[in-house]
Amino acid sequence: MFLTRTIRWSLAVMLLFCSGLVASAESQGPFTMGTEFVYQGNLHQAGSPADGLFDLSFELFDARRDGRSLGQIDLLDVAVEDGVFAVELDFRRSIFAGDSYWIETQVRPAGVGVYNLLAPRDLAVGRGGSNCTVDTDVLISGTLDIEPQLQEPGLEITCCNEASLAGGGQVVLHGDSITDPAALRIDYDEIQSTLLGQPDHLQLNPHGGNIGLGLSDPVHPVHVTGGPDVTPNGGGALVVGISTNIAVDQNEIQAHAAGAPSLLTLNNDGGNVRIGGWLGVGLATNEPIAPLQLPEGPGASGTGGGSLVVGGDTNVAIDQNEIQAHSAGGPAILRINRSGGDVRIGGPTGGLLDIGVELVAASTSTDSVVAECPSGTFLLSGGCNGFTEPLQTSAPVDSSSWLCSWEGDAGGNPFHEAFALCGRLLW
Repeated sequence: MFLTRTIRWSLAVMLLFCSGLVASAESQGPFTMGTEFVYQGNLHQAGSPADGLFDLSFELFDARRDGRSLGQIDLLDVAVEDGVFAVELDFRRSIFAGDSYWIETQVRPAGVGVYNLLAPRDLAVGRGGSNCTVDTDVLISGTLDIEPQLQEPGLEITCCNEASLAGGGQVVLHGDSITDPAALRIDYDEIQSTLLGQPDHLQLNPHGGNIGLGLSDPVHPVHVTGGPDVTPNGGGALVVGISTNIAVDQNEIQAHAAGAPSLLTLNNDGGNVRIGGWLGVGLATNEPIAPLQLPEGPGASGTGGGSLVVGGDTNVAIDQNEIQAHSAGGPAILRINRSGGDVRIGGPTGGLLDIGVELVAASTSTDSVVAECPSGTFLLSGGCNGFTEPLQTSAPVDSSSWLCSWEGDAGGNPFHEAFALCGRLLW
């Protein structure tokens, strides 16, 4: 492993010293971090790479300033060629196990004069130098704590060992082999959870918190950023499926099959479907003003049409002012409340069938009287009520009046009556 740093030392000349921390495994099998590492650098003298022999002293501390010394290593006659040198250091402790350590370096030309201190101390975190390269498996039995330094990636893994149900993956996290024989495998474009070589549940934030897809600050349990508008041949912020799919954008849900519009089915196996609240669901209309509003469609006719059609060949079709029953392309019987119960059409009160019916009566003491229906209504039926004289006539005069006549008058009393049953029906 190599430790990287840049330090400066001023003597009669300027000396530039750089080094890097690199970890590698020379033997086969799992790699584990030891206590030894290679300290490599470049030594410059008067702005040019140095050549020759130098004495180097390295001391490990537990603080950036002052602190406790944890060991010192003095190396004499270190060969520097064209500015480059490499030495192996071992302070008999794992300086990368999680605690913070600093290395203080002193240098002098080999055997000449006193050592000169290079400041500041270097934090032993391997930042600013070569990548840590491991050419075999790395086995971590504890916690891997990654802390990015100076905007550099905390952990960089080279592609590619594709994850599969059978194994693989650039990063593999294993559960306990007995109580939890599962594994999480990660490669450059996949995250897989497996259990004994079979797909297993992959949990994201199971203890709470929002998940954002394309968002840095999600405000919903699963929050997807707005994507391209859904069209019959693609688009959408969320797509479920491949050639046959459901695509969702910020205000649309569409079903597709082979790049063309397809049937969108809701709760096909049963159960209620609730859309919207008490007001405001429109089918093919942008500004609904009712709980469910359909646009004006083709007028219902004996062969089809309508804004709402319930059924196939045998159906009920509804347009803006008609309800029609069809069967095999022709008119059929329209049944209303066939199983029983009152049917009310029109006025606010009535019996079994209220169609705006009104009873009109007229009385007289003469031998005849006519009951007239109000304007806008039509005669449905009529009747007479007499005193004692025989009834001669009880019949409609026209479409809006009923005539009653007797053989004599009522003796001065208004006991001759005519009744007209009137309704708002067009015969």
